[in-house]
Amino acid sequence: MDSIILAGGFATRLRPLTLTRPKPLLPILDKPLLDWILSDLFMINSLNKVMFSLHNMADQIMSHVKNRWFSYEDKLEYFIEEKPLGDGGALINIIKYLRDKIDYPLLVLNGDLFMQIDYQKVINYHEKRGGLMTIVGTYVDDVSKYGFLKISDNDVLSEIIEKPKDLVGREGFVNAGVYILSGESVNIILSDEDINKKSLDYERKISIAKDLMPLLIRKGDVYVYRHDGLWIDIGSPGDYFKANIHAIKILCGKNTCADPTAELDSDVKIEDPVFIGRNVRIKNGSVIGSESILMNDVYIGRGVYIENSLIMNNTHVEDYSIIRGAIIGENNRIGRWARIYRETVLGSSIYIGDHICLPPKTKVLPYKEINEDICLKYFTDKKEGDNIII
Repeated sequence: MDSIILAGGFATRLRPLTLTRPKPLLPILDKPLLDWILSDLFMINSLNKVMFSLHNMADQIMSHVKNRWFSYEDKLEYFIEEKPLGDGGALINIIKYLRDKIDYPLLVLNGDLFMQIDYQKVINYHEKRGGLMTIVGTYVDDVSKYGFLKISDNDVLSEIIEKPKDLVGREGFVNAGVYILSGESVNIILSDEDINKKSLDYERKISIAKDLMPLLIRKGDVYVYRHDGLWIDIGSPGDYFKANIHAIKILCGKNTCADPTAELDSDVKIEDPVFIGRNVRIKNGSVIGSESILMNDVYIGRGVYIENSLIMNNTHVEDYSIIRGAIIGENNRIGRWARIYRETVLGSSIYIGDHICLPPKTKVLPYKEINEDICLKYFTDKKEGDNIII
């Protein structure tokens, strides 16, 4: 069988983190999200090839995959969209190009999913049911944020409704962004007149959920595989942080994971669970509160307090600073006595001066230097619910 990873999006809701790297390369603890996905894919016994549909920062993704997964080089292939055509358009372009060279069934998945799933079980389910297509469904508390799956008897999908606003707060199964297509389903898609017209119009995007799945539902049986494990669609900074916290639970349970190369002074206080990466240095009197992630080569000075926060590679936090509920990108320098508060997100290569305060919901773009206290402006000018973008 073959697989396609759809990884060409711009991830605008994750900015400023995704201004300097594509979403699939955002780190989950000590490795990029894409590596978690590929580790699971290469567990499939019958996997023949993994194809990547790329657009935004395609060179970064290709470079990473070629370096990290070089031993699988003969199984990897890359397709770059000149213009984004939607997930359905990306899929159609690949299957049109390859035609009879695809080894079915074809596993298609979004490249922004953090989940615990046994793909072999999904494939076995698809082959046992024998439908045109299998879609993985996951159970959520509020279906209005996702593609709601209306499931009839025998786990047959009768309809998919994208972000139904009349179902706010309703529990149910939603589209998990993982599909298995049969060769027959691909033939139906490629022979459909309306789909062909749309695919030739480069001003129109084609959606798997809105365009391709309704067609297949009309033509035959689309089955739902009910996934009951971890599933996080990383669409926002909050989702990204949540994925990292779940990764701590996967690797460490309720405890702290600290790399053997990390150096902590004797009076550093750690409140489980925490992740501490390679070559991290934490100085005297600092407190690392629960659900915090310190990635590789992070330096924490004396008397620093960090809680419920994520700090990426090679960031330095100087003495007596406080970071609460924030995401700090890579290669940053946080000065002495700085204060950074909840839902603040810093991009990469930023300098925050001494005694600087960043209020809640501040977003700092990459390569900025902040020497002005932003909290003073926040408490005098800010309206409730506003974000500050610097």
